[in-house]
Amino acid sequence: MKGTRKLYLLRTIKKNIVSFLAVAMMVATGISIYLGDHSAAKAILEKANTYFIENKLQSLEISSSYGITIEDMKAMEKQKGVDVVEGGYSSVVFFEHGDDSGKIPVHAYSLLDSMNLPVVCEGSLPLAENELAVEEKMAKQREIRVGDKITIEHEGQLKADEFVVTAIINQPSYSCQKAMDSRGINEVGLGTVQYYISLNEVAFEPAFFNETYTTAYVKSNSLDQYFYFSKEYQEREQELKERLVALGKERQEGRLEEVQEEGSRQFQRAEEALEEYEALLTVAKELLPNLLNMDAEITNWKQAREYLDTNHRFHSYYYRILEELEGAEETLLQKKKEIEQGKIQLEQLKEEPWLVSIRNDIGDVRSIAIIVETLYGLGYSMALIFVLVSVIVCYSAISRMINEQRPFIGMQKALGFSEKEILHHYMSYSALCGLLGVAEGWIASIFTVQALSLNIYKDVFLFGTIPYSFDQKQAILISMIFILIFLFASFFACKKEISLPAMELLRGEIPQREKSFWFEKLKGYHRLKLYHRTMIKNALSDFPRMMTTIVGVAGCILLLVISFTMLITMKESSKVQFERYFLYENRLVVDGRKASMEEYETLLQKEGISYLRIQDKLRLYRQEGGNWQTAHVVVVPQKEELSEFIKLEDPYTRKPVEVPEEGMLVSLKCAENHNLEKGNTLQLMAGDTSTSNIPFQGTIEHYLGYNLFVLSETYYEQVMKEEADRCVFLLKGNVEGLYEKVKDLEGFLSLQDNREYENTEDGLVMVVMICFVFAAIMAVLVMLNQNVMYINKKAKELSVMRINGFTIRETEDFVSKDNLILTFLGIILGWILGMGLGYIITLVMEVASTHYIRTPSLRACLIAGGIGAVFAWLMNKIAIRRIGKLNLTDVNSN
Repeated sequence: MKGTRKLYLLRTIKKNIVSFLAVAMMVATGISIYLGDHSAAKAILEKANTYFIENKLQSLEISSSYGITIEDMKAMEKQKGVDVVEGGYSSVVFFEHGDDSGKIPVHAYSLLDSMNLPVVCEGSLPLAENELAVEEKMAKQREIRVGDKITIEHEGQLKADEFVVTAIINQPSYSCQKAMDSRGINEVGLGTVQYYISLNEVAFEPAFFNETYTTAYVKSNSLDQYFYFSKEYQEREQELKERLVALGKERQEGRLEEVQEEGSRQFQRAEEALEEYEALLTVAKELLPNLLNMDAEITNWKQAREYLDTNHRFHSYYYRILEELEGAEETLLQKKKEIEQGKIQLEQLKEEPWLVSIRNDIGDVRSIAIIVETLYGLGYSMALIFVLVSVIVCYSAISRMINEQRPFIGMQKALGFSEKEILHHYMSYSALCGLLGVAEGWIASIFTVQALSLNIYKDVFLFGTIPYSFDQKQAILISMIFILIFLFASFFACKKEISLPAMELLRGEIPQREKSFWFEKLKGYHRLKLYHRTMIKNALSDFPRMMTTIVGVAGCILLLVISFTMLITMKESSKVQFERYFLYENRLVVDGRKASMEEYETLLQKEGISYLRIQDKLRLYRQEGGNWQTAHVVVVPQKEELSEFIKLEDPYTRKPVEVPEEGMLVSLKCAENHNLEKGNTLQLMAGDTSTSNIPFQGTIEHYLGYNLFVLSETYYEQVMKEEADRCVFLLKGNVEGLYEKVKDLEGFLSLQDNREYENTEDGLVMVVMICFVFAAIMAVLVMLNQNVMYINKKAKELSVMRINGFTIRETEDFVSKDNLILTFLGIILGWILGMGLGYIITLVMEVASTHYIRTPSLRACLIAGGIGAVFAWLMNKIAIRRIGKLNLTDVNSN
């Protein structure tokens, strides 16, 4: 008996082989995308964890405004969980390379002996004070080779100015090539750092750092016992951080008192010197008219210059005197400012003596988890849609088989087969279909989806080769979900039919509708040809088939809509930012400490280039008690001029927003991440590491991959206790030839266009393309399956049409037009569902500061509809070829 059941099951599969394989392939597609993305994410995390352990990435970093002493590090080593503490130097310096790059900010680090060991790609690590190693990314982008000599501009941090490149390296703390604003921050220009370089400790000048280290690097071997990207690691890491923060507060008292005493002595000496300097300068200014043989009343330097230009033949000599006096006065003011800032900084030390950074705040480590999170989100969302479509198709296929085999089921019941035995047959059919799909999905997840994903991300991460991984728990989970859902779908498709009496089942298929339609009473309907009336009634009579076809097509279209929506939004978001919100084309960035702003403004006016001077600087911020993150802090002076260069818009109302008198505007994604409501505050760190709480006043639309804060200049200077560094010129107009005229001016850093800020998520785009390919495959399978099922079901009616004189062309048109109408309705439904789910999946894909366009994409709908229509036409052409093979025996076939 069991052998007969198996044989019958195989015959059922053979008879419905197209439907069986199509449904199995849909299961395989859903599983492969879900499992492939999850396994790829797991493989990346496992490789990162191994990479960190092998290269001894530091567990924590501790920095302080007044430096880290040997005694501080000895105290750290005594803490529970701390195995090694090593001091090091880090500082931002500049170098020029090439004709049009300007001065490039780089982070200079001292090499460590026991942790954060670099991977040497070429050459050997620097040993002498005039040698350095550059990161691989910098070497590639700036075409730097081992043996090259480069000049570093610094303020005394290093012992040499010219260095020989001895190695090209990668450090474990910088593992992601495309992470934005991850190389550190500085106080010059935009506040960003593009690259890092590594030097031997002997290359740094200890006296510049007051004979202390800038950073203490802490290694905890006990933490390495936990998987870095696990909750257990985070908990133990937080415990260690809290112990070190408490230690910093303990050591604060003695150390702070020592620093304050020394600082007070320095301030007193500086103030005494400035008093003498100021007295001499005052006398010089009083004697200025006599010195210059002037007979006019002179009260400022500008009047003195104007007098010399018009009244003195030998003004060049006196100009030098004026410049020296004016420079002396500027120096006096600058020294006074430094003294005041130093006093503020000393007060700040009382609040937070040590800044303890966990691994996630070091380098670009955070970027790894962010990228992996998008893979997880994409896997969850796309797999869910494939599950829904597969269930619909499975239910449709089982229902069709049941209807076709009603007489046979009736015969089985008449012969004594139980409902349980009959149900077991169809449940076995679904289970085998699901198991085949699971096996195919597992294979495809490893050798297709994961292989492609890891190949895409191999250039994003600097780990080297990433071995394949297989997430067994997720594989079993998703497989069980698919099979259980299929079994439930089969159960509900079969239960009602097989519970009917044998006599009723032996009558064969029951017409789907016995009552007439309301439109059959209309005169217009009866004027139609019999051919067209039959077509309309045929479609509407089989309501279940009509709905499954529409829903099946809609499922395919919504997958295509979602895929194209993600592709378009990722590519277009940054372009929309510069078309609608950032209305300038270029940015001129200068060093506010050295540049003469009047000189640059005069040049821009002469060139006829419109400009707005603002502060746009990378700063650290956090919510109270949270970890420090980065944001671009934009400080604007004239509100009325701002709208010509930057448009601030409320993302919800689409109405213009003004810069508030107090508080700040925050980019939408940042506000959402922190659940900000009006009146909430964010802690913002100034250049001297002092902090202020700034109230949140509203959100602005922003699509670039970083957090954005906008404040008024008056409020910023009042709250942050520092002058706004308006060293960024936003430019509108033709800047051709401008670089040659500004590159040699004092303080010039860079002239940048907007192309560098376009979204570069090429890896994620390629992963979405994989989903698109699978969505297209699914569309083909669904449409072909639906067409084949329909023709098989209507074989008798189509044969009768042929007997009654309809040509093959007319019979094919009868099927094609029916499919065309249902496909059109499915496309419309797919558009509606695709736009809704596209919005949800766009939110899923937005992680960290990433923000995409969330409005429905008409272009995505049109492209998806066009592809769906082409697929439908091709699958219809393939399926209707069977009509030509129909014969009279089909009329009596079961």
